Amino acid sequence: MRRTRWAGLLWLWSCGTGPVQPVQPVETEDSEVPSTSTPPPTTVTSTGSTSTTTNTGVYGLDERPLNPTCVAPEPPVSSASAELERVFPGVMLSAPIWLGMAPGDTAWWYVAEQAGLVVRFANEGAVTDREVVLDIRGQVDDSTSEMGLLGVAFHPSFEDNGHVYLRYSSSGGSEDHLEHVVRFTSPDGGATLDAASAFTILSVSQPYWNHNGGHLTFGPD
Repeated sequence: MRRTRWAGLLWLWSCGTGPVQPVQPVETEDSEVPSTSTPPPTTVTSTGSTSTTTNTGVYGLDERPLNPTCVAPEPPVSSASAELERVFPGVMLSAPIWLGMAPGDTAWWYVAEQAGLVVRFANEGAVTDREVVLDIRGQVDDSTSEMGLLGVAFHPSFEDNGHVYLRYSSSGGSEDHLEHVVRFTSPDGGATLDAASAFTILSVSQPYWNHNGGHLTFGPD
């Protein structure tokens, strides 16, 4: 004996195309009737904004519908090439995570090292010396690869107010560790940051040691 059962209506929307036609009835032999582990039969009725769904026991499509409008574009063709060039080979750095300049000053490069150091060196190709601008290694926890001093941002009006913002990890808190955003002030135009000027903007307890992205930047507003 053969019996016909209706699969529920299946509507697929992709890349702005319309719906696929409803699934056609599926005929099966009695021996092909799903086992008792198959959900009970389903029908779909709709009244106004409500609908009731009951399982027919038959699912899916026999083959994937064609969708010729949803295709990936051809890869761009370009003859451009790029090469890396080493710069400032005489400057020794340890786990640098940020490189930048103070607003309005192209004479110095500033670097943040993950352990908790901010250093600077002259913007000269043959430079070999670096100067320590701030050392907060005693406060920073860089015991894992994704913790430590993670971000630095100069205030856009740094020339006037001397403010620099740091994001770093520390031990403590109610969970795994703490993450901080702290403002420091330079009393000498960027040669140093006064550790005693630290003003905490934000401290957040973090549940895990990883995924602690800490880049800081000022937007156009």
